[in-house]
Parts: sequence; structure tokens; C-alpha cells
Amino acid sequence: MKPNSPNPEKRRFFQSMNFRIAILVSTFSLIVAVPVAIFAEMELVRISMTATRDMERELTQMVAKEVAQPVQLGFSGTVDERIDYVVERAGESFQYARVTKSNGVVMSEKGVNTGFDFGEVEAMEQKVATDLTPWISDDGFRLVYPILSKKGKFRGTLVMVWSPDANYVELMSALIREAIIGALLLLASCGVCFAMLRRLLGRPLQEIGQSLETITSGNYNTRLKATHRKDELGQIARRIESLQITLQQGQDASRARAAEQDEQSKAVEDLQQGLAALANQDLAFRMERPLSQAYEPLRQDFNTALTAISDMMAQVLGTANGIVQRTSSIRQGSGDLSARIHAQSDSLSEISNGMGELTHSVQNAAEGAREVNGIVGQAVSEAQQNAAVVEHAVRAMEEIENSASQIATIIGTIDDIAFQTNLLALNAGVEAARAGEAGAGFAVVASEVRALALRTSQAATEIKTLITDATAHIENGVSEVNNTGEVLQHIITRMSEISERVSASAEGFVEDSAELQGLSGRIGELGAMSAQNDEIVASNTQSVDVLRDEAARLDALAGAFHLPGRAPAPNTARAA
Repeated sequence: MKPNSPNPEKRRFFQSMNFRIAILVSTFSLIVAVPVAIFAEMELVRISMTATRDMERELTQMVAKEVAQPVQLGFSGTVDERIDYVVERAGESFQYARVTKSNGVVMSEKGVNTGFDFGEVEAMEQKVATDLTPWISDDGFRLVYPILSKKGKFRGTLVMVWSPDANYVELMSALIREAIIGALLLLASCGVCFAMLRRLLGRPLQEIGQSLETITSGNYNTRLKATHRKDELGQIARRIESLQITLQQGQDASRARAAEQDEQSKAVEDLQQGLAALANQDLAFRMERPLSQAYEPLRQDFNTALTAISDMMAQVLGTANGIVQRTSSIRQGSGDLSARIHAQSDSLSEISNGMGELTHSVQNAAEGAREVNGIVGQAVSEAQQNAAVVEHAVRAMEEIENSASQIATIIGTIDDIAFQTNLLALNAGVEAARAGEAGAGFAVVASEVRALALRTSQAATEIKTLITDATAHIENGVSEVNNTGEVLQHIITRMSEISERVSASAEGFVEDSAELQGLSGRIGELGAMSAQNDEIVASNTQSVDVLRDEAARLDALAGAFHLPGRAPAPNTARAA
């Protein structure tokens, strides 16, 4: 395939019937829609411009009536206000306005007088002043109206020029928007039309085409979904389905005849092979290929007969082989058993001698355990005595701690007395100062008393500090002594447990010594029984040798047949 060649899928898509019908429908839609849209837009423009002209004519006529009285009275400001009101309502469509009195004086002029034939407007203004009839240009956007009083007298002329450009631009914008919306709707309708054609026509045709290709290749099992349709496609699908059924029936009949002949040939061939294998003493042959319903019972009966014969021969061979193998195993086991009995007898003699020595060692261990138990008991007594000493020490430390606490209380009392003495001395000094010279001696005494109170307070503070430190050391000592007591108590507990276990071990050693003596006697009895077993094993070995020779001859006779899962015996064995 060349790189620039079109994609086959795309080519089939553009050549499909539903795509062509969609293009045709879209083309006719455009042919109908475009002229209608153009005519509608032109009519809309015409109607819009006519409405604009009518509105501008009404506005001009209204202005002519509104300014009649101000013109008559010469109020140019009022004229400007009323014209400005109309100009504001008109918006961008207003271009020029002028009010002229009957004497030719211009009372108001708005906008620009460019972009149109102003000379023509002035000429028409003079004509209106003479005829008193309004003048409107051919395009309807230049108007000249006479200004008349309520009694119909001529007061002046009104010139109004309007511009259709703003309305035209707005109208064109609306038409363009509508055209875009119409185009989008047309594209959407074309897309919907294409999707419906693809669903209703394209897919059924594609399915019918694929079904015909399948029929051409010889496959008649495809079923069409369009058979339920009531249109022409449904009729075509139903006829194709009828054709498939007819072709399928013919194909099935041809296959059935060929299969029947093939099954007959297979049955004859397999039966010939089975009889040949049976003649060659091959019982492993089976007719493995399944046959048709007519020949399947023959194959099953043949295989069942061979299976029964092969099972019987397999049992014979299995029995013979089992006897040979078991006698060999028994022969070997008897030899091993005899050797083990001799070895066991020697081992029992050695065990008997070792048991005597072990009994003596256990007795010695029991005596040692008793001695250890006595030593441990003595250690427990000494530890309990040490625990009592520690307990006395703990009590003494606690009493010291209580005394230290009482001393601290006394020091606090002394400190309070010193503080009160200091206050009394201070008051005495104040009173002596008030007494003047008469209290000079008393002031000296008060000063000394105050100094003594201060020294007493300082000494009490130092003693309190020392007592606090001593109390802390005493508390640490009490804690250490308590810990020592707990450790000694733990040691006493562990030593008691050790004493109990050593005592139990000593009793166990005594019991083990008695059991070992009894076990030594039973081992002697086992030695005598081993000698008797050796004689019995020798007798059984001779009987096993005779049975093994007979089983070997039976295996040689049955080995002439080839059984399933077993290689055929050598020709020498068969001849034998």
C-alpha cells in the first residue's frame, strides 16, 4: 500500500449509500432553504425600513405640532427642548433638524446638514411654506412639514432629516446572527439525517453485504437482524435467511454422508488392528478413536473384553511380582533382624554392666544431695538472723528520723521566739527614743536585746539547715537499710526454695537407684529372649527362599502377555 493512498475505510464510507443519500438530502435542503432564507431576509429588511419611515414621519409630525405654540410666541428655548426630546427618543437615526419662522428666522437647528442635498431641502421648504402641505423625499428620510397653529395659520417650517444607517447596521447584524443559527441548524439536521440513514439504511445494508460474503465463504450460520423489518430490506434479509437454511441443509446432508463412510472405514481399520494385536499377545491395545453411534457399541464391547483379560493378567502378574518382592524383602529383613538380634544381645550385656555403675553413681549423688541440703539449711538460719539485725537497724533509724523531726519543730519555736523578741526590742527602742535622755540607757539595752535576738535567729536557722541535711541522710540510710532487708528476705526465700529442691532431688536419687536395680534384672531377661528370637528367624529364612523360587516361575509364565502400562517380556521368557 502506498503512503499517499486513501484509507480503505474512508473510501468505503464516502462510497456508501447512506452517505450519498445524506448528501442528496442536504443538497435539496440547501436548494429549498437558501432562496427562502434570502427572500425572508429581503422581506424583513423591507418591512423594517417601512416601519422606520412610518415612525420617523410620525415623530416629525409630532414635532411640528409641539413647536407650533413656542414658534408663535418666539420661545426658541422651548423649541430646542422639544426637539431634543424627540432626538433623544430617535437615537442614532436622527441626523438634522431645523425650525424656521414664517419671516425666515431660524429658531432652532440641530445636527449636521451634510450627507444629503441640502439645496433640495431648502427649495422644498419654500414650496411647503406656499402650499402648506408636507413634503417627503423619495427614500422617506428627508421631511419638510409646515408649522400651523390650532386655527390653521402658517407659523413656519420644520425640516427633519433621518439616517437609516444605524437601523440598517443593527438589522444586518440580526440577519447575520439568524443566518448563522440557520446554518448551524441545517448542519445539525444534516447530521441527524445522516445518523438516521446510517441506522435505518446503512447498517442493514452493511449487515446484508457481510452476510453475503459469509455465505460465499461457505458459512451459513450467520443470522440477520433486519429480518423483522417490514420494508424491502426486511424482505431481502428474510430471503437471504431462507437461502442460508437451504444451503445449510444441503451442506449438513453432504457432511453426514461423508462422516458415515469415514466412521465405517475407521471401525473396520481399528477392529483389524485389535485382532492383530490380540494374536500377538498384546493386551494393551485399545480402540481409542470414538466411532459413530452405529459402531460405538462394537468399539466399547471390544475394549471391555480386552480390559477384562488385561485386568486378570495384571492381577496375576501383580500377585507374582508382589510375592517375589515381598519374599525378597522378608529374606533381607530376616538377615537384618538376625544381625540386629546379635547386636542387641551384645548391647544388652553392655547396658547391664553400665546400669550397675550408674546405680552406684546415683547412690553417691543421693548422699551428696543430703549434705548440700544440710549446708543450705544452715545458710538459711544465718540469713534469718541477719534479717533480724537489719530490722532492728531500720527501727533505730526511724527513731532517729522522728527525733530529728522533733528537733526541727523546736528550732521553729526558737525562731518564732527570736522574731518576737526582735519586735519587742524594736518597740522598746522606739519608746526609748520618745523618752529622750531618760530612756537612753533603756535604748542601749533594747539594742543589745535586738542583736541577741538576731544572733539567736541566725543560729536557729543554721541548726535547722544542719538538721534538714541530717534528716535527708537519715532518710537515705533508712531507705538503704530497707533495701538491704528486702534483699536479705529475697535471699532467704531463694535459699529455702533451693533447700526444698535439693531435698526433693535426694529423695529422687534414692528412688532412681531402686528403679535402676530392677531395670538391670529386666535387661538380663531380654538377653535370653534375644537368643530364642535368633533361632526363629533362621527357620523363617529357609521357608522364604522356597516361596520366592515358586513366585519367580509364575511371573515368567504370565510375562508372555503385553499389558497396558507394562513393557513386553523378552522373547526368551515367552519361549520358556
